Amino acid sequence: MNKKRGVGTCLLVCVAAALVTSCVHSLQPLYEDKDLVFEPRLLGTWTDGDGEDAWTFERGSGDTYFLTCRTSEDLEAARFEGRLGKLGGAYFLDLFPDRNASNKMPNGLLAMHLVPAHMFWRVRFEGGLHIDPFSQDWLKAGIAAGRIKIAHVETPDEILLTAGSKELQAFLAGLAADLEAFPPSDKPLRKR
Repeated sequence: MNKKRGVGTCLLVCVAAALVTSCVHSLQPLYEDKDLVFEPRLLGTWTDGDGEDAWTFERGSGDTYFLTCRTSEDLEAARFEGRLGKLGGAYFLDLFPDRNASNKMPNGLLAMHLVPAHMFWRVRFEGGLHIDPFSQDWLKAGIAAGRIKIAHVETPDEILLTAGSKELQAFLAGLAADLEAFPPSDKPLRKR
């Protein structure tokens, strides 16, 4: 996967199809309403170097966001609910498919078999916007080696986190600076 397009593409593919093993899915949200923070720097449209991929963050109700993500590789834009919080000194974004958006799947029968899930991303404002995905490969290796103990279910293709919000927060707070758990994006997104 081309790294500069990898973040946007991973987001859409992971949530829409739940078939790519490079992103971590969770049945439970990372934050409760009382845990949310609002960061106005996130608002606006962010693009990659080519301007082909765009992430548009809008303010939702309270301290939430809506994200519309468009990539050059997808025919339809996808819309997500976003919730931002700070853990271990870092921002983490919880994205979940927007229940009120069209978010169309190419096949209705396939769409009925998919369960919407949360995905967590580390957010950095360093020379632009970096949105670093939570690595499924890192999580799998840690669980297999016995270093990571968090409630989960394993399928042949992925690990699905089942821990509650408090356990997820404690877990991610310890990973705020971990470059293997959240591999840094190589190029920042720029505000349009």
